[in-house]
Amino acid sequence: MIKSVPEFDGKQENYVSWRQAATAAYKIFEPYEGSSHNYQAVGILKNKLFIPVIVKAFNEDRNVGDKNFVLGYN
Repeated sequence: MIKSVPEFDGKQENYVSWRQAATAAYKIFEPYEGSSHNYQAVGILKNKLFIPVIVKAFNEDRNVGDKNFVLGYN
């Protein structure tokens, strides 16, 4: 289900629907926080973010491997 989440193109008007899809897909991995499956799920979602979004996070010294960053909860 994680792989079915579309890529986020960086456009603000598309963010809410992307976040809803990503959050729904991630829900099945929440009970496994800290496991390799959880880590892989977060990695797949991170790879679906448009590159400037990640560059901005690095500039802000954010942890881009954290599910809260990837899903926009910080």
